[in-house]
Amino acid sequence: MNKDPYYDRPEISNSDLSWLKNTLTGQVDRPINMQALNFGNLVDAIITEISQVDFLNYRAQGIQFDRDDFQKAKAMIKELRKSSIAPIVFGARYQSIFIKQLQIVHEGHRFVLPVRCKYDFINGNIGGDLKTTSAHDRHSFMNAIDKWDIDRQRAFYMDISGLNRDVIVGMSKKTHEVYIVPIRRGDNLYERGKNKYQYLAYEWYHRFGTAQVKRESLLT
Repeated sequence: MNKDPYYDRPEISNSDLSWLKNTLTGQVDRPINMQALNFGNLVDAIITEISQVDFLNYRAQGIQFDRDDFQKAKAMIKELRKSSIAPIVFGARYQSIFIKQLQIVHEGHRFVLPVRCKYDFINGNIGGDLKTTSAHDRHSFMNAIDKWDIDRQRAFYMDISGLNRDVIVGMSKKTHEVYIVPIRRGDNLYERGKNKYQYLAYEWYHRFGTAQVKRESLLT
């Protein structure tokens, strides 16, 4: 299957900010759990991009899985369909792209960056993101939101799209429990995420201006 051209666009994404954070903290070479990443993409694809899924051959978005992966993904999605967030998730439009010249303020410094984002789903005035997780309860999932900067991603997306409401939908790979974490512009989760992205956006602008850089580039 062809690579999504969205990922070749020149605007700065949340993934670019993650790369910069990892570079600044000396974690740029930290190994990525590709199995967990690919499984999350499988669940996302079944819900939001079903045309990219080959159920007969256990493939999704060009990646080969096995029967157990598909069975587990289907079981987790079955539980999601039973949850209170199901009407919003399954009645949404998927994979909406936003591109913007975003005005950012960090410690009195004002600047503009060309940015982009792609939502898993949007339903009315609510945007959202689907996350598979190893968390075994809501408390551990909330800790994961901070650890993996999901709050930063959501605030960044909200400011690019202009949406005032968002929701993180966590699906536990261990218990199949669904964790629903709503966000509103101005609440604590939004403000924490915004502070994170504003700092990294400033560091990006200070080093690279408005240009996207290759991930293998070295900071000097």
